[in-house]
Amino acid sequence: MPKPLLGVHVHDFRTDPKSGLQRAARLGFGSVELRTLEGDLAPRNLSPSGRRHLLRYVRDLGLNLAALDADFGASAFADPARVDACISATVEVLALARELGVPVVTGCVGRLARDAADQQEAVLAALRAVGERADTIGTVFAVTSACNSPEMIRGLVDTLDCASIRICADPGALAMEGYDPQAAAELLADRVILSHARDGLMGSSDRGGREVPLGQGDVNWLRYLMTLSTAGYTGPQILRRTDSQRPEEDLAAAKAVLEERLSV
Repeated sequence: MPKPLLGVHVHDFRTDPKSGLQRAARLGFGSVELRTLEGDLAPRNLSPSGRRHLLRYVRDLGLNLAALDADFGASAFADPARVDACISATVEVLALARELGVPVVTGCVGRLARDAADQQEAVLAALRAVGERADTIGTVFAVTSACNSPEMIRGLVDTLDCASIRICADPGALAMEGYDPQAAAELLADRVILSHARDGLMGSSDRGGREVPLGQGDVNWLRYLMTLSTAGYTGPQILRRTDSQRPEEDLAAAKAVLEERLSV
């Protein structure tokens, strides 16, 4: 199994994007994911010269822009009051990604009720609209494996059957939601275009899961990485640490743990 390129989500450093990029480079990461829904990096706030400067800055640091984050959280496309705005903003980020040469935009479709057929149909319609625009723009939208069961995520992507709608796997998020991360990886692997590497303790009906330092949770990293590799995944592992009081130290430690596991 080839060793995957390790990256990091810059937002998880809990600092401004410029400082976050500097920290990513200092820690030896090769790829980064940037959140671009708000602030200076939002498409409407990033001028043409600003876009050129961002590209130069990232490249001068020796980094590769692997993905842009357009995640609206647990409501997103599942909220009728927000869906049109979410679609519009997502398309803007897809166009920005195309201009910056970034292949993937990630986002959550929102938390769906298992027995709410109307809600699922509405989300499918929203994803279909995003997929049609993504096809035209030439950038892939990757549905994150958070909030919903792996079976539901797989079902949405298979129903759409759109080349520009794929999956961003997050085994830690799956574990925290109470799903077996390895079984989920095996179900989703051939549709995965990006992977978020974080760990979690499995939740249950009476106990919520929680994020933990990588290597201390319920994800078997060697099996997970082998499953993706066997399915043909060659992209980076984007390290994430969304619940931490010392994110830089924890992300550096996670990188060291993953590198050690991969050296065996």
